[in-house]
Amino acid sequence: RQHGSDKQYFDITSGKIQAIPARPRVLPLAFAKSSDQELPGNDHASLVDLGDGVLCAAFHHVPRPEQNFINPAMLDILEAAFSYIPGKGYQALVLANPGENFSAGLDLRLLLKFCQQEDWEAIETFSKRLQDIGQRLRYAPFPVVSVPRRKTSGSGLALALAADIMIVAAESYCGLPESRFGLIPPGGGCLRLLENAIAAGEAQRSGPFPPVRKAFEAIANARISTSALEARQLGFLRERDRVVMNPDHLIYEAKQAALKLAEDYTPPAPREKLQLPGEGGRIALEVALEQRRKTGRISDHDFRVAQKLAYVLTGGERANAASPVDEQTILDLERAAFLRLCQETKTRDRIAHLLKTGKPLRN
Repeated sequence: RQHGSDKQYFDITSGKIQAIPARPRVLPLAFAKSSDQELPGNDHASLVDLGDGVLCAAFHHVPRPEQNFINPAMLDILEAAFSYIPGKGYQALVLANPGENFSAGLDLRLLLKFCQQEDWEAIETFSKRLQDIGQRLRYAPFPVVSVPRRKTSGSGLALALAADIMIVAAESYCGLPESRFGLIPPGGGCLRLLENAIAAGEAQRSGPFPPVRKAFEAIANARISTSALEARQLGFLRERDRVVMNPDHLIYEAKQAALKLAEDYTPPAPREKLQLPGEGGRIALEVALEQRRKTGRISDHDFRVAQKLAYVLTGGERANAASPVDEQTILDLERAAFLRLCQETKTRDRIAHLLKTGKPLRN
């Protein structure tokens, strides 16, 4: 039985209730340290005190706890965290959840509702807010650690990648599957994966196009990893991210990582000069796409979605080998492309079909 923060059992030999010995590397979110101050929460997320000045934004989408969809109520709690760190005795933030899955991404029912109502302003506002929160997490004056476990996809992965470091379950299904329902990743997903690929490419001195192509292929093909190892190979994990074999140890390890970072923390600087191939790279990607369309491997709408993605990842009209662009340029391109695709009838049909059947629609 559960008694406060202790688990107890009935010992037949002694005939008494005994406490189950504590496991020092297990830190259940449901029984985290009681806070001296009331922390905000709702049906979708809560702030939880992990002790030692570490605050946790815990996702627990009550209607669908197995999915933990990203929605405005969840973003409310993430924004609230910035008023507690560092001003109210906290020094670090952990993004986690008490369930099996980190997050399945954007709340598609809410998105479809906005699309059907043609409320484009609501979509623009929500996607901009999601991007802004991701950037605030990325460049916060305090360390942020995320804890991806099992299903971590779409905007859930984008938020996780905004952290300084991810403490990842070995069994993690990571990816950006938005192309399956006629969209590109919102909320900074394109930027995060592009930056991962660029960082890996810089180590290999690969030039501007190979990293773009790697990010493009992972997103356009809606690749989902079957493990943390494959997630690293696909570019969803970075060199500094750590894999933990025992999922019961994830929160503990994340807290320790946050405390270590907080000892002498300096936030990263935004990348002001992203070297992207621009029009030349976009044309190269489109030539390959056209060949796939001619052979029937992708539909006309798949082609249109991938075109939008290529435009974003190659840096739009402004980028070329001699003219780098900044992060905000990519975010603006991402948001505009996402909104335009939301206005497509075939995209709305894909979302509705996925919600109704659980299967992607090829149209």
